[in-house]
Amino acid sequence: MTDLVPLLGVAAAFAIEVGAVLLSLRNVLSQKLTRVLDTKAVLVMMHVFILSIFTLEFMRFFLSSSTDFMVFYTDGVVSLILWTGILLTSLAYIVYFRPTEPAFRDRIVALGTRRLFPFGLLLIAFVGYIMAVDVYVIAYRPFTFTVIRDAAGVVSSVPLFDATLRFLVLSLYIIFLLFPSTQFVLAIRVISDSTTKRAISILIGGWDIIALIGLLIYGFLPPAGVNAIGPGQLIAGLVLGITGFGMRRTSILEAMFEPVEGGLSEKTVNNGGSKAGRLVSNYKGTMLLEADPSANYERAVKDFASEMATSGRLVFAFTSRGSPVYLLLKDIPNLRFFILSESSYPKPTGGSLEVMVPRNDHSVLLNVMDETVTRSPEQPKAIIFDNISSFILDSGFQDTYKFLRQVNEILSHGDVISIFLILSKAHDDKVMNTIKNLFSGQLSYDAGGLHFTKQS
Repeated sequence: MTDLVPLLGVAAAFAIEVGAVLLSLRNVLSQKLTRVLDTKAVLVMMHVFILSIFTLEFMRFFLSSSTDFMVFYTDGVVSLILWTGILLTSLAYIVYFRPTEPAFRDRIVALGTRRLFPFGLLLIAFVGYIMAVDVYVIAYRPFTFTVIRDAAGVVSSVPLFDATLRFLVLSLYIIFLLFPSTQFVLAIRVISDSTTKRAISILIGGWDIIALIGLLIYGFLPPAGVNAIGPGQLIAGLVLGITGFGMRRTSILEAMFEPVEGGLSEKTVNNGGSKAGRLVSNYKGTMLLEADPSANYERAVKDFASEMATSGRLVFAFTSRGSPVYLLLKDIPNLRFFILSESSYPKPTGGSLEVMVPRNDHSVLLNVMDETVTRSPEQPKAIIFDNISSFILDSGFQDTYKFLRQVNEILSHGDVISIFLILSKAHDDKVMNTIKNLFSGQLSYDAGGLHFTKQS
């Protein structure tokens, strides 16, 4: 019975750790991203590495008497921690720069060229240092093993790092706090939405705490005769669960890439030669804006909204609170927002010009759209819809197509000018062409500015 109690304790702790990892991983996987898609892959790999560390610790309870296993255990745990640091460093690069390059390969090239000084060089040097430490650990195995009694009274073998390895891992942690963590702090400061800012702060702060726990329980407590690996990993698992709970809203990652106000350059309008000089406000009907996600297309949306408001139209925007479009439109006076959210029915928010609407209930959205168009029919209106790509991701193409057809029917009954955003590189040609056929006017926005490709 006395041997069974520690086993049950270890099994319970492992179950809690795995549950916390899976909770956090589920919320990461539920995130809706339309740009910098490898951000989610980085976070998923971090969770896989942490789960692997927890699994190795669970195995240590049974196999600590095997020297071969303990060597494998120590090499594995150290390497997984170091590679998690590399992933966090790459995440800092993504969050800090909000890279406009659509492909991962292009972002790597940019890191070694136009972003090389000083950030790229520092990042490459830091990652190289982490990899060098990992090679050193595997090649020279600067550790021994010692037998220590843990908090539950169980005597087991634990790694004992030598002074050189302790210095190396401590230096890595200090550099991480001074470099990637600082980049995270600077990036978080420019996020406008308080909920998103809080969630990202918890995410990054949580991983900093997890790294500190790893440093202590593996590097500095065993030489003092303390075996806190089990309790430390349990605390790390709970911290990870808290970070996952903070990401339960599916737009958190997307909001990390909202543009920074004041940092955007103005884009010119290219009307394609023969149609030069014709403004958006001269159009009637529905228009599709095909936006390159690597360009600051939200600037064109803001210009459209400002022009509509100046011409005397009531302007309504269907968007998400963390969207780049929301950030630029929120400062336009009297613009009404319908915030796409997880709510089950329309409800006003604290701001009199904002109403929460359910993003996944198309019938409610159609009713809201109909009321918007038919209320005060003598008043001309403009509508911005952000964006079709997210709807296809959430609801599938067929339901989105049916929804857009019904929206077009509603908009045809009033004096309404509308633009519907779709991301140009998010769908195949068949989907894009089918969507385009629903709209009487078509615009595109890329690095060269705004272009008119079809006019009503």
